[in-house]
Amino acid sequence: MSTAQRVARNTASLAAVQGFRIVAALAITLYIARFGAAWLGKYALLLAYLNIFQILADFGLPRLVTREVARAPAAGNRYFWNALAAQLTLSAASMLLMLAAVALIGYPADTTRMLQVATLAIPPYALASVAGALLQAHERMAALALAEGVSTLWQLVGSIWLLSAGYGVVALAWVRVVGVLLSGLVNLISMRRVTHPGRPAVSPHFALALAHGSLDLFILAAFGAILFRLDVLVLTEVAGEAATGVYNAAYQLAKVVALLSLAYADAIFPTLSRLYAAGETAEQTGNGQADWVLRKSFAWSAAVLLPLAVGATILPAPVIGLLYPQAEFAAAVTVLPWLGWMLLPYFAYVILNRALVAANLQRVARDTTVIMVLVGVGLQYGLARWQGVTGTAIATTLTFLLGAALNAFFVRRALGTLHLGRAFGRALPAALGLSAVLALLRAWPLWVSLPAGALSYAGLAFMTRAFTREDLALVRKMIGR
Repeated sequence: MSTAQRVARNTASLAAVQGFRIVAALAITLYIARFGAAWLGKYALLLAYLNIFQILADFGLPRLVTREVARAPAAGNRYFWNALAAQLTLSAASMLLMLAAVALIGYPADTTRMLQVATLAIPPYALASVAGALLQAHERMAALALAEGVSTLWQLVGSIWLLSAGYGVVALAWVRVVGVLLSGLVNLISMRRVTHPGRPAVSPHFALALAHGSLDLFILAAFGAILFRLDVLVLTEVAGEAATGVYNAAYQLAKVVALLSLAYADAIFPTLSRLYAAGETAEQTGNGQADWVLRKSFAWSAAVLLPLAVGATILPAPVIGLLYPQAEFAAAVTVLPWLGWMLLPYFAYVILNRALVAANLQRVARDTTVIMVLVGVGLQYGLARWQGVTGTAIATTLTFLLGAALNAFFVRRALGTLHLGRAFGRALPAALGLSAVLALLRAWPLWVSLPAGALSYAGLAFMTRAFTREDLALVRKMIGR
């Protein structure tokens, strides 16, 4: 199977389950919004805390396991048991840290109880992440998709069921705990079928060596977790849970594309890890295939993301009004355009981050993420106090723009040339044409303006060669199996 077909297969598997996650997450968000913006703010806070403290518990080990086992599959059993032992130990420390943080900040009683229960999701996350790392290393993305699908289905059904029965926000935490446990069990079963692990072989020395080797990845993951939820944490402190709920209403729409971007990044990471392993240093690889993967990634992402950003800029009011008819969500109209444009640097940051780690340049990726968090804290506090939820969206966009620029600089210097301007330039004329069409149809219903805009953009994209015959031939080759 060619590199193109392998990437396509892996992306399709992860994109399929991400599509389901997107629909489920949006359904949960819309249902919670019926109880008010404050409830939606509490839910956003729950997800933010879990994202951060689960990442602290995994210590960057899953990314290390995926990269090393992708290069040496026979070592999978050794990596699995020692990484699992290390992560379970770290999970206990992470639970205590999360409890301490919640107690120190002093949220409302129901929010505090919700976050306390949520700490129980951290140990099963260790199992899910380590088993998932081996599946990703073997490029069994369909197995990963199955685990995510089972977990997501439970979270959708469980959230609506318990909330409709009258249970409070604490029920949302229990739903997450059970969902992570289900994901871990399904990943473990799939991993045993794929890799047939042997008896437990835990070596304290090797486990410590893994932890030491993943230190840069841990710092990268820890600051990355803070980075991706910095907006929610700061906005909740500055403006309260109701404002966070309004922001989260628009963010959930941008998250649709963000999840697909992450799915694609995860799909190409093991491929890049193998391609960059040809030499001991990134400069020695000279691997044209890796460069091809990055070039095509940016060319196609530009063709997809630019029209979405244009649509979010021109049609935010009808979109927000359709999904969130409650008056308290009206302010989300000013948030959506900024988050739409945020997706462009977000994709660039994530893809280039994976490329740096795959090429053993995780320290560079780490430094970029640390800089983004330090700058982002100042931007978030300053702009949130000045412009409220809109300022938070502006700060998020600027932070990812900084990260994309830094990562592009380091990738260009260490791994070769990048053609970001050329990639985005090819899609720009079609995006400008789309903006004119949507501006003319702004007053029309969405069921008219959106299909008309999509058709006009598709035609303009082919006319201006945003998509070429080569691209079409490549797509046919990728889906050939």
